[in-house]
Amino acid sequence: MDNLDPESGKVDNGVAEPEYSVESGSFAMPDKASKDSKTHSESRGRKVKPVLTHDEKRERFKSRAMLSLRLFLCYLKIGLYTFGGGYAMIALIEREYVQKKRWITDSEFYEILAISESTPGPIAINSATFIGYKLVGIWGAFVAVVAVCIPSFSIILLISYFYDAFMAFIPVQYAFEGI
Repeated sequence: MDNLDPESGKVDNGVAEPEYSVESGSFAMPDKASKDSKTHSESRGRKVKPVLTHDEKRERFKSRAMLSLRLFLCYLKIGLYTFGGGYAMIALIEREYVQKKRWITDSEFYEILAISESTPGPIAINSATFIGYKLVGIWGAFVAVVAVCIPSFSIILLISYFYDAFMAFIPVQYAFEGI
């Protein structure tokens, strides 16, 4: 009798029983939200999405768009000023995202770095993907990868247009022969 509910006088065995509603003329499960602090979704480990108003949705979109733009410009700068590949970018990425902007913590950066090194592909692309995804989601991953690739792609494209003119210079020929 230790499970006796003092309000109703019934034994509470933990199983909810349907209650009859006179207004609707049918049985329905009782509302336990008032008794329990957790909802059904929360008790099962699911995240409950808040219901947003139109203004809140618009504000969230604006903030994500601005963050995406800042992410794009930051990775564009890192890709433009870094020579030597992805490993040369690590110090700039850490300074920019961990120390200056504080978008990620030290431990998150080291986790991203470890994952980027262990997955196939260039470390700059992998780290841009992970950081972009962490900050903004899939759109952020796309924006960060495009931004880090644009400088290298643009320089190679520019060189390919003027390849014949470059190869006419004797020092350039010597440089390519040395490589």
